[in-house]
Amino acid sequence: MKQPYLQQGFALLYTVMVVSLILTIAISISDISYKQGILSSLAKDSQAAFYEADAGVECAMYYDLTAGFFPVGTTVDMAPQVLPCAGRPHALSIAESSTDYFVYVPRTNFNTEPCFSMVINKLTEAPQTVIEGRGYNRCDQNVRQVERAVRVRY
Repeated sequence: MKQPYLQQGFALLYTVMVVSLILTIAISISDISYKQGILSSLAKDSQAAFYEADAGVECAMYYDLTAGFFPVGTTVDMAPQVLPCAGRPHALSIAESSTDYFVYVPRTNFNTEPCFSMVINKLTEAPQTVIEGRGYNRCDQNVRQVERAVRVRY
């Protein structure tokens, strides 16, 4: 006995629908996993940049408070040209610095390693010092570079 024409290919239709559903679920799970991986990577990079910024502030405070390298009225010529911090030399950026305002940047490019820069600002109108540390998860300019800053006033 012959089956009616309308029931042919019904199993194939169910198979295509089930495979499509499984494929959709697999793509959704892989997309979620990919986004979670990026978020966890950004959290790690942000933490590294924050700790670098904190290291920059601590280094600048050491040279200001303990070593006394930056009394009020210090000019660019009087300021140290290189500050060794965290095992790396940081050079005075003469173009960005002025009297009582000093910017120190990493002397060499460490590419994908974390690094920091420091700004020491002696405010004369209200006798206080503002130190800012800017930390980066990687030294080279990159779309994945994360920057965090810490500012201290005393």
